[in-house]
Amino acid sequence: MISWDEFHDLSKLIGQESNSEFISQIGKKLNLDQVIDYYLFVQLAYARDNAGKNWFFLKNRISDKFEILLWDVDASWGREENGYPVSSNLMVQNNLFERLLTLNPDNFRIRLKQRWSDFRRNQLSGSTLNSLIATHLNELENLQVISEDNAIWGQNTNLETEKSYLNTWLTDRIDYLDNYFSNL
Repeated sequence: MISWDEFHDLSKLIGQESNSEFISQIGKKLNLDQVIDYYLFVQLAYARDNAGKNWFFLKNRISDKFEILLWDVDASWGREENGYPVSSNLMVQNNLFERLLTLNPDNFRIRLKQRWSDFRRNQLSGSTLNSLIATHLNELENLQVISEDNAIWGQNTNLETEKSYLNTWLTDRIDYLDNYFSNL
């Protein structure tokens, strides 16, 4: 059975309740550790489309806290939906993110800053990210899907150009985010 009551309550807490109510209740209704990971991914990819639509709030059981599920990440990684470049020096914001950062329930900012630092030492190190990009773009090249995609859509996408753009954008993005999170 689907019930929207709990989601409605969460939505009201995020958008309408007082600051003190938000601070005391948000960690009881929303899995803040998972939200931190979601927030970091959305910021890394500058997935601005995933902070107001293209995300799902879910929970498995009544007793669980809500978590956020990512969906449809087309406007990301330095590109708009239409493929145009986007600045690497922007932050994705919405009312939930703003309130979490401003009101700092359950030491949200400290936890966010620490998680970013942990990721940067491991999964989000420059070498790891560059390797992932190279691996996936090489796979696309080996499969020759770009030539098929170009033919279908009447485009002239060049993987070497894309690789160069993405590497530059991501390097700039990481520098920007390192600065942002160090100043929280």
